[in-house]
Amino acid sequence: MDLLNSIAGLFKAVYVTPGVVQECTKNKTMPGAVKIALALEQGILLASSDFDTSVVETLNLDRGESESIALALAYKCPLLIDERKGRRIAKKLGLDIVGIGAALVIGKNHGVIESIAPLLQQLGAMGIYLSEKVKSQILSQADEK
Repeated sequence: MDLLNSIAGLFKAVYVTPGVVQECTKNKTMPGAVKIALALEQGILLASSDFDTSVVETLNLDRGESESIALALAYKCPLLIDERKGRRIAKKLGLDIVGIGAALVIGKNHGVIESIAPLLQQLGAMGIYLSEKVKSQILSQADEK
């Protein structure tokens, strides 16, 4: 199963902001860029700029992370974010945080994902780095190791 479909299968909707879209798709040769653009076209991911731009300006993070936090505040929904500084700020703002590893484990526990190991390989192929220790913890939580 494809990583984006797996994550989208966990939630009623998965929103991404213009900053995230630009960051992930501006270079079509970047790993995952074409898949993300296709997921947007197919409605697997939903683009939204329905957030308070003044919040974005105050966060002192990359545009994508700032917009994502502002969107999660506006929608009062969990935030999928792995960047450490962004997670810390989001938690201070009272947001529920879900990392990619936790999302994969939740997906496996709910039967949306059959096996996490190949999805971790897809993350690596997309240029998303997880340490061997983190990957081992994720696989252990999913009873795959």
